[in-house]
Amino acid sequence: MTSLVSNQFESAILKGRYLIDRSPYIEKYEKSSEPFLICLRPSGFDKELFLSMLQTYYDISAAAKSEKLFRKLYIGKRTTPLASKFYTLFLDFSLIETSTPSSTEDQYRTSITASIKKFYFQYGNPSDMPSVSSDPSNKPKTLLLNFLQSLTIKPIFIFMNEYDDFQKEILENNSGAGYHIKGTNPIIQPLYHMIQEALLKKLIDRVFVLGIDTRADR
Repeated sequence: MTSLVSNQFESAILKGRYLIDRSPYIEKYEKSSEPFLICLRPSGFDKELFLSMLQTYYDISAAAKSEKLFRKLYIGKRTTPLASKFYTLFLDFSLIETSTPSSTEDQYRTSITASIKKFYFQYGNPSDMPSVSSDPSNKPKTLLLNFLQSLTIKPIFIFMNEYDDFQKEILENNSGAGYHIKGTNPIIQPLYHMIQEALLKKLIDRVFVLGIDTRADR
C-alpha cells in the first residue's frame, strides 16, 4: 500500500532539514485518551508540519517507513500503541476565505471533496469511489457524512487544519474551553456537530484539530 499523501514531514526528514522535535506531544496525546481534541497553538508553531508528522505517525499506509522517518526523534524510541493503526483523512480548511457565505460554503465543499478523493487514491481503488456531488444544495456536513457512512475500512482518524478566523470565534464564544462548539458559524458548527455524532456512532475513531491561539499574539 503506497501513500500518496503530500507529506511535509516526510520531505523534511528525507532532505535532512533542521526541525524542532515535537514528537513528545504524541505520547502526551495518547495518554489523554480524548477521541476529539482541539489543540490551539501560538502562531509560528508550524501547524502544517506538526499535523503532517501526526498523520504520518498514525497512518497505516506509512507503517513500512515509520522506523526510518522517526528513528532520530523522541517517539522513535518510545513507539506508542496506536502507531500506524489508522486510515487517515486530512481536512485542510486553513486557506478558506470567509468573505461571503456562499463562497465560503463552496470552498468547504471543494476542500472536503479533494480530501475524499485523496483518501481513495491513498487506500483503495479510485474507481471504487462513489460519485461526489457538486450540487450546491449538498451541504459540506452531508458530503462528509455520506463519505464516512460509505466506508468499509476501519479505524478512521480525521486530522483537521482549521482556518484561523474560526479559532477566534471559538475563543470569543467559549473562552477557548473544550470542544463543545457553540459558535454561530452556519457552516462549521453543523460540520463539527456531525463529526461528534460520527464519533458516537463509531463511524470514525479519532479527531485531531489544530488551530491558532490568538491570545498568545496579544
